[in-house]
Amino acid sequence: IVWKSVIGLLILPLIAVIVVPWYAYSVGFTKADYMCLLILYILTGISITMGYHRLWSHKTYKANKLVSYVLMIFGTAALQNSILQWASDHRKHHKDVDDPIKDPYAATRGFWYSHFGWLMTYNNHDVQEIRGVNDLLKDKAVVFQHKHYFILAILSCLGIPALCGFIFGLLSTHTMVAAWSYALSFLILGGLVRVILVHHATFCINSLAHILGRQPYNTKNTARDSFITALVTGGEGYHNYHHAFAGDYRNGIRFFDFDPSKWLIALFAKFGWCYDLKRTPKHLIE
Repeated sequence: IVWKSVIGLLILPLIAVIVVPWYAYSVGFTKADYMCLLILYILTGISITMGYHRLWSHKTYKANKLVSYVLMIFGTAALQNSILQWASDHRKHHKDVDDPIKDPYAATRGFWYSHFGWLMTYNNHDVQEIRGVNDLLKDKAVVFQHKHYFILAILSCLGIPALCGFIFGLLSTHTMVAAWSYALSFLILGGLVRVILVHHATFCINSLAHILGRQPYNTKNTARDSFITALVTGGEGYHNYHHAFAGDYRNGIRFFDFDPSKWLIALFAKFGWCYDLKRTPKHLIE
């Protein structure tokens, strides 16, 4: 049993079910609390899709240190393991997709297994071992994050919303009591509730994206394209395309496909913050 996963995926939701209604009834949440939830949900979600997934796991583009560090900080706050572990698992998934033994979160083992059941118990040593990420081991920041992941995850996941709440409360009310109150409410919504929502949005890439939608590019695996899944996962729903052309920085290739990471990468590229964007040639797609 992987106890850190049990705590993160089962205990935290149970705590939220108790704490959120109690706080809403006894104290109440403000618009600022909900804005904190929304902003941190977007930042941590995009840091997984744009950072953990497309920047580090697939190397579909390069980014300057400012963009990389921001994605690393908020990706750490998403509580989804270190970049090394995440990328290792994901690369194995692409290499042996749907294999019930070699694919860490094989959809062929059922919806709930691929959604988060695979995180609860160690499948086997070969799957759990970090490998295939020698390129990432050359990145000192990535290695540092991996070595100190536990403390960095706690500080970023809980510390960022609490600090934001304290500063906001202090600036808006000029009283310490209100500052600590906002720190707590920001922590509950922007930390606890937000991380649960981001968890399951990301997990839907492993589960929902393998059962809902069409297969226009490849029918040899379970990956599917779905606009609904794209909305749920923050733009990662064009999964059939992604498994066919994993090296493309885009997930949804049509201009109207919902893919915030694609839009941000392209926007940052105009400022030189992102570069060497990889696109699959149109004739190969056709």
